[in-house]
Formats: sequence, C-alpha cells, structure tokens
Amino acid sequence: MTTDHPLRRAAAAGALLTTATLALVPVTDGAAGASTCPTGPWPSSVEGRPAAHTDAEGVYLWHSSRGWHLRVNEPGADRAVFTGSVRVDGRIVSIGRHLENAGEGIVYPSTAGVVGFRFVNYGGVDGLDFVTRCASTVEVRVKVGGATVDADHVFIGADGHHPDAVPTSVGRA
Repeated sequence: MTTDHPLRRAAAAGALLTTATLALVPVTDGAAGASTCPTGPWPSSVEGRPAAHTDAEGVYLWHSSRGWHLRVNEPGADRAVFTGSVRVDGRIVSIGRHLENAGEGIVYPSTAGVVGFRFVNYGGVDGLDFVTRCASTVEVRVKVGGATVDADHVFIGADGHHPDAVPTSVGRA
C-alpha cells in the first residue's frame, strides 16, 4: 500500500527543482489597474540578446517579445555564486529560470514587483526570464561572491552596452 507521506512529497518537489529549465509560472500577488499602466515601448537599446563574452564573468540583460531575460556566467569550472534582485514599479506576472547542466538556482518572488535570485554557476549560463505588467522601470542588482558586479561586466541589449552603474535601471521610452 502506498501512502502520501510528507517526506515523499518533499522529495518529489526537490526533484522538480533540479531540472535544467522551468516554465514560466504566474505570480498572482498584488494588482495594478489597467488604466494606470504606462504605455510606450521599452527603449530599443534593451531589445535583443547580447553576444556572450565567455572569457570573463558577465551579466546579460535584454528584452524580447517574450519578456525580460537575465543571464549570468563565470568562465571556468570553479564555483561562482551570483545573487541579486529584479525590481519593477508594476508587477512581475511570470517567472522562469534557466540553469546550466550542473548549476543550482533559486528564484523567489518576494512581492508582486520584486524577484530575488541565487545561482551557483560552474562555467555555464544561469538566469531567469520574467514578464512584467504595468511597469515603467526595471531595476537589476547583481553580486558575485558577495561583491557588486562591475558595470563593465554587464551587457544590455543586442549591442551589449554597459550601464553607468550597478544597480542599473531601465525605463520605458
């Protein structure tokens, strides 16, 4: 006879968290009225995926027709821990994560407009995907090994430009 034991459920849930990629899942906290949503596109400078710079630690941020994307990498097989947050002035309505084969990652929404993350990277690419609603700004904070990532290692949009500083903020055009 099979029983539905709490430890068996926890093990099954843990197995789900070790998959390489998770689908976007809705975040239902908070509400923003459609009449108060900002209009206008995100700046063209954030559109499109930046080219990878596999010889140095990097943080990649871009927007596409599917939402926002954040990726981190550290070359070599040594362990690097990336932590940070994404904050919007509207809502984050879905979140997904992308993990390298041996990577570990936690993505956790703390409120409707904030998501935190922690990625343990071993030379591959880890990150998250998120969709916003009623947001006019996206702010990203990233640390590696407890130190804020240098702006020269942050690549935004298809042209891979660097922000002035980290944390960095992108506003609608």
